[in-house]
Amino acid sequence: MSPSRLTRVWTATVIILTLGLLAACAQPQAAPAPAPAAQATTAPAAAQPTTAPAAQPTTAPAAQPTTAAATQATAAPAAKAATSGDPGAKATLIYGMGADPTNLDPHQTVDGLSLIAMNRCYDRLVEVKPGEPKPGAPLEVQADAAESWDVSADGKTYTFKLRKGLKFADGSPLDAQAVKASFDRLMAINKSAASNIRQLTKTDAVDDVTVKMTLSEPYPYFLPMIGSYASSIINPKAFANEKDGDKAQAWLANNCMGSGPYVISEWTRGQRLVLDYNKNWYGKEPAIKRVIVKIVPESTNLLLQLEKGDLDFMSPVSIPEMLTLQGKAGVKMVEVPSFLLILAYLNNTKPPLDNVKVRQAMNYAINYDQVIKELIQGKGRRLKGPLAFGMEGYDESLAGYNYDPAKAKQLLTEAGYPNGFEITLTYATQGAPGADDIAQAAAAYLGEVGIKVKIEKVAEPTRRERIDKSDFVWSVGGWTPPVPIPPWTMDKWYLCANRGLNANRAFYCNQKADELVTKAATEVDSAKRIQMYRDAQKIMVEEAPYILFYQANQLIAYRDNLEGFEIKPGGSQYLSYERLSKK
Repeated sequence: MSPSRLTRVWTATVIILTLGLLAACAQPQAAPAPAPAAQATTAPAAAQPTTAPAAQPTTAPAAQPTTAAATQATAAPAAKAATSGDPGAKATLIYGMGADPTNLDPHQTVDGLSLIAMNRCYDRLVEVKPGEPKPGAPLEVQADAAESWDVSADGKTYTFKLRKGLKFADGSPLDAQAVKASFDRLMAINKSAASNIRQLTKTDAVDDVTVKMTLSEPYPYFLPMIGSYASSIINPKAFANEKDGDKAQAWLANNCMGSGPYVISEWTRGQRLVLDYNKNWYGKEPAIKRVIVKIVPESTNLLLQLEKGDLDFMSPVSIPEMLTLQGKAGVKMVEVPSFLLILAYLNNTKPPLDNVKVRQAMNYAINYDQVIKELIQGKGRRLKGPLAFGMEGYDESLAGYNYDPAKAKQLLTEAGYPNGFEITLTYATQGAPGADDIAQAAAAYLGEVGIKVKIEKVAEPTRRERIDKSDFVWSVGGWTPPVPIPPWTMDKWYLCANRGLNANRAFYCNQKADELVTKAATEVDSAKRIQMYRDAQKIMVEEAPYILFYQANQLIAYRDNLEGFEIKPGGSQYLSYERLSKK
């Protein structure tokens, strides 16, 4: 695709966006009213946040939890400890999000929207310290449920001392036995981040406040890894909802049962999810007592509602869309470093993508510099290998793939496709910020080398379900590792064992790369570890299981009366609501 054609595609997108904003300004659309069973209790007029009627804060039906239905989920039993009544506009944060969460179980999910909704419902033993990530620097952790910890001289035994008097939201004790039960469940389910702490062989409750964790071999990333959402401590009472030996996975997909600063008190699918302050949390009472996660499917409406003050914060949209808020009254915008990777998953098991020359040809067909310049306004950088800039093991010397349509055509001929072929790209708007633009640009560039792309746009839950089943040929998406350390990318996206939604979505498998990645994670000598990761990346780049479009900076926009915002190494959209306040 020539630069001029890409410019025309982008100009058309901007015009559509502008018209959408103008139309929205002329005729603001209210969200559908909730079903009678979930009807809101109207707050006093003086305390109401300025939102559409369906987004008014409600009184949590805390004492009457019900089972989640197909169209509506309600409070988990943990909501009994929630704030009652209307805390008022100043104590209420309204967070706009593009779609419903797909799975609230921290031991299962790899869905960013789910993390926004449930991340602060749980405590971990430790948490990763907030702050701007520093290239190559080790991640530090700080106390959460554990107030102190010791590591044995051989690096294989971690002993944690819990805070005394910890309680889950329902008032039951969070003790060493609960921690053991939670980690035993995490490892038994073997989803989410279990593969990233596969060295954990045993968790013991030494006494009520002492937890001993034994590793099969030293693992230098262990502490930051258990500081991620995936190592959340779940109330053992949740296991009473187990069905057919599923360890309550079906129930926890729609409910939260933890000890964090908030509990889910309402979930009306397609409209909103409400978090209320958990009075049994160990920390200082927060200024924000209620968080309303409002479902706003269209990015144009997210932007408009933030500008009007109907939202305080919103999940990321594309950079060009975000820039339309620049200079708007009442809106604060910051640009922060990010590990957000925008990429295409090429299903290595599906013809013709099972041919490495075809995958290489598709990589050569993309004009990456032009994509970065026009689709994200230059606010990002080339991504020439699996690891993002700023992460340990990043290799500046990797050649990656440069724009070379002649080389792409040559490879297609060598692969047996001199006249190209037709291929279906399956994607969802919520799959990544700017997914529409990426899909259109990629299709246009591939068309220039003879690959005709048929675009299939589906709902995000459908896309995720089909990816897990390998029911797609290729797709586009985004990835921000919750903890910016190599295993969260190298293990998740490239190990044979993680093929599918969790998260080797290219269904890539190379035994040599597996061996290098597996050994690197447990190598205590940092120089040797980094070399292993770099050797593995060379193999992966050569085999081209993904198209790596770019590493984007993160533009964050929020209302300027919101204070306490912190940069998170794993993604600034995952807010610590308990540290925020409103002027």
